[in-house]
Amino acid sequence: MFGDYEELREVVQQAVYEKSFIKTYLQHCRDKASAVIAVETSESFDKRPGFDWLQISRAEVHVRNIRHTQHHAAQLSLRLRLDVGQDIPWVGTGWRGDS
Repeated sequence: MFGDYEELREVVQQAVYEKSFIKTYLQHCRDKASAVIAVETSESFDKRPGFDWLQISRAEVHVRNIRHTQHHAAQLSLRLRLDVGQDIPWVGTGWRGDS
């Protein structure tokens, strides 16, 4: 869906994604996260996530995913600021995709 991770290499980016595609993908991610969290219970949160190499609970996996997403949001914010001089509004303003 997102190509070959060209953004991880020191090359001029070739792939461009339309705003409508990104908004659709964001909604997909939100829907999937809501569906996964909705079926969790206190018992399932305490269980292992099912990966032998990951020795933490499912609850901890969810927290890690949140932190991972925050990390990428910070990277995106930095790239927008450095490349085009655009800031991202702080939490609570403009985050619902109104524009």
